[in-house]
Amino acid sequence: MGDEEKVEEKAKVTCKDIFEAMPARFLPENAVGWNAVVQFNVEGEGGGTWTLTVKDGACSIAEGAGENPTATLNTDAETWVGMAVGTVNAQTAFFTGKVKIQGNMNDIMKINGPAFKKEVPSGVA
Repeated sequence: MGDEEKVEEKAKVTCKDIFEAMPARFLPENAVGWNAVVQFNVEGEGGGTWTLTVKDGACSIAEGAGENPTATLNTDAETWVGMAVGTVNAQTAFFTGKVKIQGNMNDIMKINGPAFKKEVPSGVA
């Protein structure tokens, strides 16, 4: 597959694809003692609201708002997909206001850090 085809394939990835892949990317050995409910509010085409729950070494994702989230991330679909596939730097997106976070920043950092594999599983990106 050429570089142009890879870019085109990544462009087809949706927010839903990324959220649904999160449990498969979860690394429970790097999340010992971490319990969180993180709500993602994603605006724009293909966006929506999803809730990631990490509890007792397990990870689940559900469409819709979470109950008492420990952190909330607000962004647009293009930025979220770009961060997931590696075409948008998460720190840059945060510092330029494309990503807004409320609540426990450490929960968000763990998602972009040691608790999840960086690559999106094959077939998704």
